[in-house]
Amino acid sequence: MSRRTPILHRIIESFFRHWLMFSTMVLIVTAITIYAVETRNQTYQAEALTQVVKEDTSVLGEDNSQSFTPPAQVNVNHFNDLINDDLPGGFLDQALKSAGLTTPINVDPRAEDPRYAALRKHLSAAPQSDTLFSINLTWDNKDECEAIVSALQKQYIEEVGLDESAQETATGRFLDTQISDYEDRLRRAEQALIDYKSNNQGETPEQQSAAVGQLTTLQAQLDEAQITARDGQLKIAALQNEIGQVKPISLLSREETISPLQVRLDDLKVQLDELKAKYTPSHPEVIAKQQEVDSLEQMMKQKEKENSPEAASVTSDKLADNPEYGELKMQQTDATIASETQQAEIQNLQTRITQYQGEIKKMPEAEKELTDKTRAYGILKDMYDKLLTEREDIRLKGNLDKVSASSTLSPIGLVFAEPTLSTGKKMMLIIGAVFLGITIGVIALILTEWTDNTLKYEGDTELLLGVPVLALLPDAPDLRYIPGGGTHKGRKLLSAGTNAPGGALPGPNNQGS
Repeated sequence: MSRRTPILHRIIESFFRHWLMFSTMVLIVTAITIYAVETRNQTYQAEALTQVVKEDTSVLGEDNSQSFTPPAQVNVNHFNDLINDDLPGGFLDQALKSAGLTTPINVDPRAEDPRYAALRKHLSAAPQSDTLFSINLTWDNKDECEAIVSALQKQYIEEVGLDESAQETATGRFLDTQISDYEDRLRRAEQALIDYKSNNQGETPEQQSAAVGQLTTLQAQLDEAQITARDGQLKIAALQNEIGQVKPISLLSREETISPLQVRLDDLKVQLDELKAKYTPSHPEVIAKQQEVDSLEQMMKQKEKENSPEAASVTSDKLADNPEYGELKMQQTDATIASETQQAEIQNLQTRITQYQGEIKKMPEAEKELTDKTRAYGILKDMYDKLLTEREDIRLKGNLDKVSASSTLSPIGLVFAEPTLSTGKKMMLIIGAVFLGITIGVIALILTEWTDNTLKYEGDTELLLGVPVLALLPDAPDLRYIPGGGTHKGRKLLSAGTNAPGGALPGPNNQGS
């Protein structure tokens, strides 16, 4: 009967026999894990929680008549539908733009932006309860991770409100087109009315009444002006009569001036008398001066005979303007100017009266055309004002529905990005790597023992040869030689029978060579 070596003994012995391989496997697996953990890019995970305040999912277009779907799951489904909108200006594009990223993300699939592919891969939404759902993102930038998740949460809440007010928005757009059309028609009617009034001034009912009143006023002014002009003419005639009776010049004084020759003669006589007083009559100077006097006297007689002005005395009168005459002339001038001004005013009044009389005659025909244009303008204006009122009502209702729908979703807490691999997780990974290394080492030991066909235990020899083992020889260098070539590590086995591989000796029941 063969004897088996206990399995625990064999495992322990194989461990000590292959400890270097086992330790190497554990160290390599642990080192590779630590290296991968330390060299991998740091990533962050942010989560935005949103509470559904009331179970009203009609804004999302869900039909819950057959089966009940939790509000959180309805919102998750709607969010997943919205992030598939990769059109420029769509849901995802608007959210990313509002996030204010330093490096924008292009949502157009044709651009093949790797950041967009990473976003779609690591972005998800999941229900946390029936009324609570979360938006999750794993990203390599902490600030961008928080900004993207916050922007998506805010954009989704706004989108839910827009879904509720979609009908009002469409109605408002229709009303905008109608208002634009009526505004153009109203502007044309208004311009036609303005042009008509501009081209037919004075022919409107209001202007007709004003024109009649103005005509009456002008006629009264004309009568008054004619009376005033008549008074002015009478005043001018009276002044002309008074001016004819008053002299324009009056004599203030009269003076007589001696002729120049007489003055010269009187001077020479005075000089002669002075010389006679000084000298004798026979003195030459007296004689010469006497001769000048005689000569001048003869000249004067000659000039008097000839009636020369030099020898005649001059009489001068001092005259002055008559102030009464000047005052009358001034009054006459003022009266004449006033009369001419009055005549011009009368002529102007007569022209204006004729103009107003002509306009008043044409007013009945123009009044009918003006009434038609005014009626068309009034109808368009009433419809335009009605459309404006309806549009404001629709906008107000849409805003109320939007706010009401948005209020059903309430953000919970702050969005905070945390590292996906914390210190605790790192330690768990390292411990797991150690256990993995030990497991791989044990598997390697088992595989090594499984593939090793050498004989190490007496039970193996007995099973192989079918004879009992008689003795065990300790492992020694001088016993590792086996006749026929080869060596064997381990203990030498002696068994009954023929020579066996691994150094077995013949047993008593088997004669060997």
